Amino acid sequence: MIYLLDDDKYNLQQTQYNVGFLSQEPFNGFVRVVRSINETTIEELRAADCVLIHDSFPDDRLVERVKIDLKHSPQKPYVCIFSNAVEFDEPNFNEEHPFTLEIMKDRFYGHLREFLEHYQNTREIEFRILLDGKDFVKQKARSIQERLLRDVATFGENEKVMLKYVEDRASLKKLFVWADRENEYREYLEDIGRGEVRTSEYRDRIRGLLRRIQNGR
Repeated sequence: MIYLLDDDKYNLQQTQYNVGFLSQEPFNGFVRVVRSINETTIEELRAADCVLIHDSFPDDRLVERVKIDLKHSPQKPYVCIFSNAVEFDEPNFNEEHPFTLEIMKDRFYGHLREFLEHYQNTREIEFRILLDGKDFVKQKARSIQERLLRDVATFGENEKVMLKYVEDRASLKKLFVWADRENEYREYLEDIGRGEVRTSEYRDRIRGLLRRIQNGR
């Protein structure tokens, strides 16, 4: 079960965010929209898979308990706090600990349906969909490709790529994983370490991984 706590004081869910689907099937079967603190308890929230809460929800004590009690819990639920306050301009999300998210309200509601559809189909909470939509992997991969190629932008085509210039190896590995080529990553890194990869080959490999990701592997 997912709990959405938003008093929606100005009826923006309907007039601005077009989320009337929340009261319709299948969403009303696994999403509980809470307008008032009287409609839920912290114990119910603790049993949820995910709690989505507007930072200005009228009961400050509940908001603080969600932030302190639930947000730092080592187990479920996942907790997302959304707001259009200026401090939420930059999302607060850690891929290494993907259980909490702080995000702008407009961005949150813009991707909410895709987030819920993913949960309906997989029963997985994937906050990266709230951040970047259902194609978040493709967008992230494109960003990584641009960064990796920028690191060797001044190299000649036949110049060898040295391991010390591949600083963001974690991101390089992500491309291999997302392209379903994780088993090739270690060997490729060793090839670079031995000085066997030229810049032109490195660029082609990075672009090839991205194409594979964009084409669904």
